Amino acid sequence: MNYQNHYDRLIGRARDRILEVYSERHHIIPRCLGGSNAKENIVRLTPEEHYVAHQLLVKIHPGNHRLVYAAKAMTNKSKKQSARKNKLYGWLRRKFAEATSARCQGVKLTAEHRAKLSAAKLGKKRNPHTAETKAKMSAASKGIPKSDQHRQSMSAQRTGRTQRPCSDQARRNKRQAVIASQPSKTGYRGVYWCKQQSKWRARICVAGKSIHLGVFDDPIDGQAAYSAAERKHFGVLAIST
Repeated sequence: MNYQNHYDRLIGRARDRILEVYSERHHIIPRCLGGSNAKENIVRLTPEEHYVAHQLLVKIHPGNHRLVYAAKAMTNKSKKQSARKNKLYGWLRRKFAEATSARCQGVKLTAEHRAKLSAAKLGKKRNPHTAETKAKMSAASKGIPKSDQHRQSMSAQRTGRTQRPCSDQARRNKRQAVIASQPSKTGYRGVYWCKQQSKWRARICVAGKSIHLGVFDDPIDGQAAYSAAERKHFGVLAIST
């Protein structure tokens, strides 16, 4: 099919008429192909003709991703017009996906670009709920039992604290990860060899302070003392050995 011929005939009909109904401005030669905003390059088309014109341009210039995006944008919903879902053909969806994939393939974001994206999202808040929406949310949650953690989270949000309370299990997991990243050289956590005394010594760190637990002939006894001290100082956060 000669798409260029169909396009030229469509534009030719539009040049010699005056539309008294709703119409849309169309660049005969698209801006991405070097067209200008000059009066000679502008024609008035009906919405249906405008959509068909952009489809023809995509088929005439299949390698131009800007034309694909322009045609795809015409299917989006706006405040002035409803979405043209009946004219969003499968081939245009596939063409749009192909153009997007081809353009983004192999593209690596620089550290500066990533920082800009992160900064753009930082502190961004959604629009506040209306009174009607809040009433609906309140009615929907009535009668539903809430856990203690859920209540604490809601209380924190009301008082302006954005950080949610951390559960004991989460704190224990975090502490376990820190301990795992610092393995003991002797194989017994909190127990080390004292060269001056030729014995094993045990100690535990609590709130940044080192507490001496004793001197032992057997490292297993030192490990037992360390475990007892950990249960004493850390309670439910203690890591079993």
